Order: sequence, then C-alpha cells, then structure tokens
Amino acid sequence: MSSAWETVCRLYAAPGVRGLCLDLQDQHGIDVPVLLTGGWLFTRGVALDAGRWTHLTASAAAWQTQVVAPLRAARRALLQAAPPLGIAEARALALKREVQAVELAAERLQIEALAETAAAWPATVRPPAGNFAALLPTLEATRWVPLVAAVEAACRR
Repeated sequence: MSSAWETVCRLYAAPGVRGLCLDLQDQHGIDVPVLLTGGWLFTRGVALDAGRWTHLTASAAAWQTQVVAPLRAARRALLQAAPPLGIAEARALALKREVQAVELAAERLQIEALAETAAAWPATVRPPAGNFAALLPTLEATRWVPLVAAVEAACRR
C-alpha cells in the first residue's frame, strides 16, 4: 500500500491538479495538504464526512498558519525583496529553492501527521470514486474535475 505522501504526490502530479490546487489555495484559502490527504483517505475506502473534514482541517490549522504559510510567503517574496538590497538574482533563486524545499518538507510532515490522525478511521466498503466530488467544498463543480479524475484513477489501482 502506498504511503499518504506517495499518493498525495501522485494526485498532485495528475494533469490539471497542480494548477487547481494552487488556485484553490491562493483564491479560496483551501488547505491543499488537507484536501489531498482527503483524496488519499478516500482511495483507501475511508468514509469521509463533514465531521472528519472539519477534524482534519482543525488539526492542521495552527501548522498551516504558523509554519507553512509563512514559508510560502517568504519564498514568494524573495525575488522582489532581493534587488533593493543588492542580492544577485542567482543567489536569491538559490535561496528560494532552499525555502521551497523546507516548505515542501513542512507540508509532508503535515500530511504524514494527518495520516496518523486518521489511521484509526476504519476503511469501509470502497465507495464509488465519483462520490469524492460530493465531499469537496461547494465551489464551481467543474473546477474539481482534475482532482476528482486523479482520485478516481487512484481508486482503480
């Protein structure tokens, strides 16, 4: 069985999912590691409901706010903040890559911790993959197509 991290990476790499996740994160404040962890749980046949989504989101809130979001903000600000201080673009880019690696490591820790939190949740009869869409926040339904397709493909593995 794949780890939560491996499955989340496959879901994120699926066509259209990365762009969707970044848009949901930036435009709608969606916690992408929670969202993708939900996709991993669904592929394992774990029943997801509003209570469990809320539990995952609440569990991750402080980590997301105090660790991941500041790392993301620092990474995004680096290239604009460097020139006024006279920092060469190449050095700023190198630092940006390092900060991005730390940000990704923080997201991995979050996903692994959420997976441990959900470890006691029993797998039920595997629901049809299409039901994953019913669990997603009520934004424009067509926006979720790439993620739902990736989860459906993972369910077939």
